[in-house]
Amino acid sequence: MEINKYIEFGVEPGFIRRGAACVPGWNGGINPEPIFPGDSKFVLDYIEMPIMAKFNLPLFKDKFEISGKAGYGGSMLVKSIRENETSGERTDIELVDNSILNSWDHGIYSSLGFGYNFKSSQIYINSDFYAGLINVERFNYSRSRSLSFNVGYYYTFK
Repeated sequence: MEINKYIEFGVEPGFIRRGAACVPGWNGGINPEPIFPGDSKFVLDYIEMPIMAKFNLPLFKDKFEISGKAGYGGSMLVKSIRENETSGERTDIELVDNSILNSWDHGIYSSLGFGYNFKSSQIYINSDFYAGLINVERFNYSRSRSLSFNVGYYYTFK
C-alpha cells in the first residue's frame, strides 16, 4: 500500500530456507561416545509472513531510487533437517509437539536497495537481513539469521 512516493507498507509472504547455529559434536570428554560424531547444523524451511515498511528516496528526476525496508514477522517451520558436517549425513527431524525444535519463529527484517526506474518497471539490487528473536532449538542458544543479496526486475501492472 503506497502512502506517497516516499513511504509504502505491505506484507511479503514467502517460503525461505534458513540455517541455524552449529550443534557441537564434542562433549568435553564427559561421554566417550558423543551423540554426534562431528558438528551438526540445522537446515530449516519456513513459511513466513513479515509486515514491512519501505522508505524510498528518488534521485535524478525519479530515474534512480535508494530504498530501505524494516519490518517484523512470524514464521512457521514446515521442514527440518540435521546435517552432520563431518560425514555429510542428512537426517530429517520429525516435527511433533515434543520436538527439540521450536515450530514458530519471529524476528526483525531489514533491507537496503538501489534501483533504476523505467516507465512501469525497475531493475534493482538489494540485500536483505533477518534476525530471529527466539531460539530455534529448545535447549540451546541457536538464533536463526539470514543474509541475502538479490538482483532482479519487476514490472508494475496498471
